[in-house]
Amino acid sequence: MSKSAMVTNLSGKILAKAREAGADAVVNSCPLCQTNLEMRRPQGEDMPVFFFTELMGLAFGIPEVRNWCSKHLVDSSKLLDSVLAG
Repeated sequence: MSKSAMVTNLSGKILAKAREAGADAVVNSCPLCQTNLEMRRPQGEDMPVFFFTELMGLAFGIPEVRNWCSKHLVDSSKLLDSVLAG
C-alpha cells in the first residue's frame, strides 16, 4: 500500500489481463485487493471491481445492493443494467 507507483502498476496489469481475457468486471474477496484495484488503478481505467458479496446480494434480489455499488469509484450502473436486463 505504501508504494503507490508499484501498486498502480500491478493493479493496471491485473485489470489489463482481465480485459484481455474478455472480462467486463473483476470480482474479488479480499478487502485490500478491492481497495487497491479501486483506488490505485491507472488513469483512464474504467473496469468495475466488485466485492463477491455485492454480486451475491444481486443474485438474492436484495434491493440495497445498487446503493452499495454506487459507492464505488468506477460507475458500474451500465454494466449492472445490461446484465440484470438479461
